[in-house]
Amino acid sequence: MGGTGKTPMVMHVARLLIRHDKKPAIVSRGYGGRSKKAINIVSKGHHVLMNTAEAGDEPVLLANTLKIPVLTGPQRILTGQYIAKNKMADILLMDDGYQHLTLHRDINIALFAAHELLGNGWVFPGGPLREPISALKRAHCFVITGVTNSNKNQVNTFSKKMQQRYPAIPMFKGSYQAQAIINQQNTSQKLDYLKGLPLLAFCGIAKPHSFFDILDANPKISTKLRQIFADHHPYQESDITNLCQKAKKIGCKAMITTEKDMVKLKDIDIQMPIWALQVELILEPEFDTFLLKMLAGK
Repeated sequence: MGGTGKTPMVMHVARLLIRHDKKPAIVSRGYGGRSKKAINIVSKGHHVLMNTAEAGDEPVLLANTLKIPVLTGPQRILTGQYIAKNKMADILLMDDGYQHLTLHRDINIALFAAHELLGNGWVFPGGPLREPISALKRAHCFVITGVTNSNKNQVNTFSKKMQQRYPAIPMFKGSYQAQAIINQQNTSQKLDYLKGLPLLAFCGIAKPHSFFDILDANPKISTKLRQIFADHHPYQESDITNLCQKAKKIGCKAMITTEKDMVKLKDIDIQMPIWALQVELILEPEFDTFLLKMLAGK
């Protein structure tokens, strides 16, 4: 139901394709965006044309980061046809589309969050799954995201069970790695910049503790307070004012959040330094080899 690392995976695949002279574009539902149009052009490749309120936070983040075409709309067959008709790309990436069966896919990637895996195995609302486990047979590969030293034993056990049940479907693993920090003006700094700086950390994502785990894993980052908002929270100036007041009261010198949250703060005047943690999904090289081989056969 969220938090498996779809956005970092889309970024990884898009960058991989670009390095191999492909022209990818992203089609997304645009969850959280208020635009009701059938086709919304978030970006044609260089400039972001819509804000997060209109398009949703994930499409704007992807457009801003990757500099490739990003389109949203409830029927992704329409956005896909628009991209094809206008020759905007040669490969479509569908962000969060495993259940969007009306659009044909050449490759299905099923993601699992290492800290949760299949949970209790039940479908929502009884559990974390959108479909029964049997739907996994549609996947061309499985990827476990967020693998760490603390969860690798349960990940390995799960991986073996999945390989026994689906022997023809390869399993890959990936971990999150903090790369740098970036501010509202898109100025980047190395992580060393935060060393010794007391921080207030906040986020509004599906699995907030995955963000906090990444912070905890980095000895250069020290947080004194943490605040969780609902997934896709539409930040208001009052939210940030309250956070700044809390931060100053306990001696924090700056705030840190996710890139997905930062794109929604662009037009808010913030009274203290704020940084977004840039995180990449680092996958086994075998995943890249598998994906490129699959694409070559299509």
